[in-house]
Amino acid sequence: MACSNYMKFFVQSHEVRRNNKITRCNYAIENIFGKFGIK
Repeated sequence: MACSNYMKFFVQSHEVRRNNKITRCNYAIENIFGKFGIK
């Protein structure tokens, strides 16, 4: 029980980190295109 809860927490935190990385990447790309006036 405790082990499965720990695994669930670990997977969720991993998903959050991956999503944050994707969000930062998209944000950087938007900033680059924004500098060139491309939407």
